[in-house]
Amino acid sequence: MFCRKCGNEISDNARFCNLCGEVVKKSEELEIPEMTLEESITFVEKLKYKYNEIEKLERQVMDNEALLSRLRSSGSSG
Repeated sequence: MFCRKCGNEISDNARFCNLCGEVVKKSEELEIPEMTLEESITFVEKLKYKYNEIEKLERQVMDNEALLSRLRSSGSSG
């Protein structure tokens, strides 16, 4: 399990984070905010946008890695 505040790994039976001191709430204690239909739709649209941005960045990383690989191979053969 991880602290929701700082991301530190904590034991499943911890009552607080030993790094930041955040009180740990078990899943049954967590409050789930209610959203209107409009808020839900907006939230999903934002998630889709972020997902598409991540996909673009992943493609850029793959392109850069391929270019770097070609540059390294051309530099070692010349």
